[in-house]
Amino acid sequence: MPNLPVFSTIGQAMAVFGLHIGALSKWALIPFFLSAAALGAAFGLGLWLQPPGGAGFPYWWMGFLPAAIFCLVAWTPYAIRVNQLAVAGRVEPVGYLETMFSSVGLRYLAYAIIVGFIQLAGIAISALPVLLVAHSGTQDGNSSRVVLAVALTVVLVLAFFILTSPLNLVYPAAALEREPSLGRAYNLGAHRKLRLFACVFLTAALFGVLGQVVEFAASAMGAQKSGMVRLAFVPVQILLSFFSYVTATAVPAVAYRILAGLPDPRGAEPVPGNQPSGTSGSSGTPAVRNAAPDEPGDFPGTGGA
Repeated sequence: MPNLPVFSTIGQAMAVFGLHIGALSKWALIPFFLSAAALGAAFGLGLWLQPPGGAGFPYWWMGFLPAAIFCLVAWTPYAIRVNQLAVAGRVEPVGYLETMFSSVGLRYLAYAIIVGFIQLAGIAISALPVLLVAHSGTQDGNSSRVVLAVALTVVLVLAFFILTSPLNLVYPAAALEREPSLGRAYNLGAHRKLRLFACVFLTAALFGVLGQVVEFAASAMGAQKSGMVRLAFVPVQILLSFFSYVTATAVPAVAYRILAGLPDPRGAEPVPGNQPSGTSGSSGTPAVRNAAPDEPGDFPGTGGA
């Protein structure tokens, strides 16, 4: 079983953003405008159903539910392309809009929903000690019970996320394999649960700290008193959010490539190890559906928008 170097995995995921920032920026325009249009339409519908200061439809906010679902669908091809870049260094030459409603895009979204429900269920179960103590009431003499319940919940949450960390490998599997499997993706990282968790956790912690640094710098320069200073930091915050999203998406994909023994798209030798279904056994390269050898920046115009 190949080893999974935590800091190297995070570094390679961050390099995906740096190496392909041009293509990633162009691709982001499509889901950005689609999401803005959907949310804008939901907001306009809400104003029409519930005018300010007037009695209107009490469930005016329900228009935001399909808009939110559409936003998830709109950003799914983007996540698929980030995974393909991290694993293969290129994307399949299929149009963005075509991918949104293709079997690949819908399957990727379905796996994301399944993993999301598993994580929510695990968090809910882990929170039972705190909920039980809160339901029984907190007397002055029960402070030790509260502390114990909180500590137990924290331990259970950490244990749950470590145990389920290999599920994150289903995202690159869904983006690259012809027949992805949640069980096969879990088995691929089953022996590296703690390292997979460390990759995800440290990535979130890193960008959390960077975000606080930007906020501190903005406050130090008077952003709270000057709208111009705050406005000057908006591009920095947008770039950092963009960087964070791409890196967080690429981390499981890089881990997938390393654990599967696939070659580094930057030219390094493949890591010896097992290869998941959907890869070519002779060369060890992932079976990106109809991938072309061009640069990733050339693909958005291939096959449509």
